[in-house]
Amino acid sequence: MTLASSLIHDFAIVSACMVSAFSQIGSDADAKFREFLEAFEKLGVADRTLFVLTFDHGTEVYEHRRFDHGFTLYSELTHVPLIFELPRGGARGIEVDHSVSSIDVMPTILDLLDVPIDAKLAKQLRGFSLTAAAKEDRSVRDVISETDYREYTYKRSILAPDGWKLIYTLESRSRELFDLTRDPGEQKDLAKSETKRADELERRLFQHFKNIGHDLTARRWEIGLNPVYPSQAKPK
Repeated sequence: MTLASSLIHDFAIVSACMVSAFSQIGSDADAKFREFLEAFEKLGVADRTLFVLTFDHGTEVYEHRRFDHGFTLYSELTHVPLIFELPRGGARGIEVDHSVSSIDVMPTILDLLDVPIDAKLAKQLRGFSLTAAAKEDRSVRDVISETDYREYTYKRSILAPDGWKLIYTLESRSRELFDLTRDPGEQKDLAKSETKRADELERRLFQHFKNIGHDLTARRWEIGLNPVYPSQAKPK
């Protein structure tokens, strides 16, 4: 066995182990959540409780030659579930089959609970209530993601309603383009062959951040070091 094939074999084993570990973690979490729901049911307040189930991020298991999370903006990290369980006796559920954003969670909760939004709060909210979006299609828009993972990298992405997605790496001024309708695993980078589409998405991405007061061209994006734990960056 060559060194290259040995490494591939080793990574395959590690990937399988991590998938198994995360599956077990998920099963354990499901069991704990079931216990919580059973205990909650006994309180008798289900008819006036709103449940929201979502995640802050996904996890890479070597789909793009990395493990864990934070360093990239591929779909295995940004595509997470979002479920609103209305108080018992509420309206039937609606499945939104297009992409929405985590910034829509707060406006949706406020809307469902009939909490008034004053002018000051409205100015801060950048998302839309998904209850209104289901009726008016206001949520069919570009979805923006970003990461400045420990200052090791600075990435921004834009997912268009038609399924095209651009990932822009600021420190290297490089970009990746994927057609998620045909390539949901983001394995075929089309940035060089679909330059006009990449240019348009890049323009919209940069304009979005400029509109919210973050001009991505106004600074240099230098790789730094901001570790989780001090032990990760001990001086020599």
